[in-house]
Amino acid sequence: MPQLGLGLGLHRATRALFRGVLDTYPGAAAAYSLRALSSGWLAGDVVEVRRDVDGGGDVHKSFTASDYLNGVLLAWVTEFSGTANGSVSTWYDQSGNAKNATQGSANAQPKIVDAGALVTGGIYSDGVDDALISTAFLTSAPATIVSKGTHVMGSSSAGVTFADSSATDQAFGQSTNGSTNQNRSFVFNSSFAQSSSVATLGNDDFLGSSILTINGANTEAVNRLNGVAATLASNVTPTGIDRFAIGSLRRLVPDYYAGAVAEVIVYDSDQSSNIVGIEANINAYYSIY
Repeated sequence: MPQLGLGLGLHRATRALFRGVLDTYPGAAAAYSLRALSSGWLAGDVVEVRRDVDGGGDVHKSFTASDYLNGVLLAWVTEFSGTANGSVSTWYDQSGNAKNATQGSANAQPKIVDAGALVTGGIYSDGVDDALISTAFLTSAPATIVSKGTHVMGSSSAGVTFADSSATDQAFGQSTNGSTNQNRSFVFNSSFAQSSSVATLGNDDFLGSSILTINGANTEAVNRLNGVAATLASNVTPTGIDRFAIGSLRRLVPDYYAGAVAEVIVYDSDQSSNIVGIEANINAYYSIY
């Protein structure tokens, strides 16, 4: 019995010592990551993975952040083949709001294990048809979105978007421009003024943040890349938002993001006073800049 009590005490002490970004900056509308974002999620599942036929059959299993880091996830995917693939069918929402991002089509599931190796940079979308989708949980300003990704030079479209049901360009979120490899955000439609360039992206990790606030009848957005900010022109608040997507931008001809995403945190509030601290927490973990 004393040994059991000591073990429980150490477990509680470990939980007490850990303080995630959502412990310090709570209130997220949705949060996705391959690490635990709060002390309450240390034992929570972060992803559900499907291993392919070469890996022992089309089967699914959920894993915690520890499973991802200590090799349990990779060992399961490659149990029957050293070159098996593992794809993400569900990215669990760690905010507690159950806004899980899912993909039921096997061909459109982004990879977390590629040919027997853990994907560098997070969950990889191929730029062709990969996307994880959730129901809408944000329809107007104020809003804050922060994402950590790895950009592939020359890729286009959005890594993270909200989109309406009209198959237009109306969306807002983190995105990259394939022609100039710049970070931009809060894309509403073809008439909306894109953000000015913050920095040029290469084949590198990046931390993108966007804050949308209300200014009278219009909205204003601040776009941030690797801790550097640029102000966007004001514009009207988008309406008709009905989904959230990681990896795709809804258009008449859909666009898809080529690259990896490791973390996305969305607030349905203005986090201007906290954004530097949120970015510092993410950067300290991933060493982006």
